[in-house]
Amino acid sequence: MDAAYSPDFDTFCEILRDYSRHGIAYFKSLPDQTQRKMRAKLENKIEANDDNVDAVIAAIKRGERKEFDFLPMPKPGGRNFAASFFQPRMKVDGNGRYSCSYVVVFWIDNAEGKTIAIRLESGAAGSAHAFMHMQLTRSTRSPAIETSFETWIPTSYPAIPLGYVHPVQVFAGMAMAVHGYSADGNRKYVREVVLDSMKADIARDILAEIKRLFG
Repeated sequence: MDAAYSPDFDTFCEILRDYSRHGIAYFKSLPDQTQRKMRAKLENKIEANDDNVDAVIAAIKRGERKEFDFLPMPKPGGRNFAASFFQPRMKVDGNGRYSCSYVVVFWIDNAEGKTIAIRLESGAAGSAHAFMHMQLTRSTRSPAIETSFETWIPTSYPAIPLGYVHPVQVFAGMAMAVHGYSADGNRKYVREVVLDSMKADIARDILAEIKRLFG
């Protein structure tokens, strides 16, 4: 089996930055009323400024403890939700190694807006979930929001294994879940988003990794 794509931390940050810029452009293209509904539902914690994203990335690279507000994702595939937002939570150990978990919020255009959310987490050694996994989540922290999930929705189990070994693979899986994927090689779904939002060499490597993982 070919080796997994494992970009260095600077390249990984570039991937997140360029993807979020594409998402910010989509968010700003939505009607003002829709943007206001989304901001209200996400406690006005949507980041729609490219420079602010750059500033948070720079602070994390300096070793500061910084977290993003919710970053808009590019236009989703299908018609089940009108927009989605992600919050990468990065950790760097100072030796070039890093990890990243994600919170993903989906906004459904129903009445004043409904939200559901998932967590994509790397897990902690010694815990019951010491593996890359996905869980439902009713609420998020920093920024703190409550989703539209009912209170009985479980948020600890099930913890669904993802089988990924690197944060960029989790990113790719997240993007595929939002935009869709087809192995036919045509410029559509996640392939179109990656090609439109990222530098040619990085887009090539991400798409090669998706093909390696999913055919």
